[in-house]
Amino acid sequence: MIIEGAEPYILTGKGANEKKGVLLIHGFTGFPAELRPLADYINSCGFTVLAVRMAGHATTPEDLARQTRTDWLDSVRDGYALLSGLTDDI
Repeated sequence: MIIEGAEPYILTGKGANEKKGVLLIHGFTGFPAELRPLADYINSCGFTVLAVRMAGHATTPEDLARQTRTDWLDSVRDGYALLSGLTDDI
């Protein structure tokens, strides 16, 4: 179960930069909401922004402890794949 408010999110771009994407990745023990002020600013410049939630983060300590660097890399790859389907440049 993910802690409420820690879900990943996407902000759709507008204008000249709408087909340019920015992938935001939080730090260890962090979660996407920590990046919201930065995401809002980047989005206000017209960019599409995706903030991913790394595997095991914002759940339980036990769940986080079971994750590996491969799981975290897969979280980034999944976010990149999603964003690449919506934008031309990341």
